[in-house]
Amino acid sequence: MKSIFFILFFAFSLLSCSKKDVEIVLDKNDYESLSPSIKWAVVIEPYVPLRSSADAESEAVGYCRKGDVVKIDGLSIENEQRWYLANGGYLKENSVKIFSNKYRAENESKLLAE
Repeated sequence: MKSIFFILFFAFSLLSCSKKDVEIVLDKNDYESLSPSIKWAVVIEPYVPLRSSADAESEAVGYCRKGDVVKIDGLSIENEQRWYLANGGYLKENSVKIFSNKYRAENESKLLAE
């Protein structure tokens, strides 16, 4: 009896841990999403200010929330700190995670929401 219980428990454990198939839909007209020259970022902090310049003391011109996906428009290095230009403001490097394409960034964003 114990062996049957063990086998059933083991089988259900394996089934619950199996990878779920997720369909990725590619938009062939959205060239930016897969362009090798464009980087994408996912905000990993709960609430992040977009700064007017690459300085923590500069004015906040907007805000991003955890899981937001933004296109990187530029990079600035000030005092050995990287700042990414996105959505008209600068984000500190430790508040975002950078990806090589939009689809990977969107996938990470979904994982952060779970």
